[in-house]
Amino acid sequence: MRRAHLSIRYILAAAIVMIAGENAMAGWYTDSIKTAPVIEIRGELADTARCRELGDRYIDDNLDYLLSANEWLIVNFCAYWCGDCNNFTPDFNRAAGQSAYAGIRWAYADIDGTRGNENMRKRFSLPGTPVVILFHKGEIVKDADGNPAILDGHAGDKTYDDIIAYLNAHYRP
Repeated sequence: MRRAHLSIRYILAAAIVMIAGENAMAGWYTDSIKTAPVIEIRGELADTARCRELGDRYIDDNLDYLLSANEWLIVNFCAYWCGDCNNFTPDFNRAAGQSAYAGIRWAYADIDGTRGNENMRKRFSLPGTPVVILFHKGEIVKDADGNPAILDGHAGDKTYDDIIAYLNAHYRP
């Protein structure tokens, strides 16, 4: 019964897309970018075998748009299936609500670090997920030694306090 209910929802959603057209979906995403406290950067497909063919391009395009449109952008690179990511996301979202960081646009890129999105891992030298990177004017913020300043939480050891310390060290409004 639940599968039938979900199938009906997907059929209705597909019908709305067909009736409203592609522009309505693009408008929905654009509107969510303007209003969401934490933007979802998505690029995965239901058919993960085609992720390399299509999915990578979409998540890259969406991220590149946000990098060009925001002076400060912080991205939590995560994966929906990752336990460490799921534990870390509430802390990331809580930090996003802090007024001291209102000048930062917050986002998470839901990437599959093992099947697809290899280009994202290579592009940002992601050691795993979750990894948080702060960008300024489209470039990764550097630490005092000139190295990319990333907050690597893939060992499951990062918390809200770590995000705040990371921002206090690297964010200069």
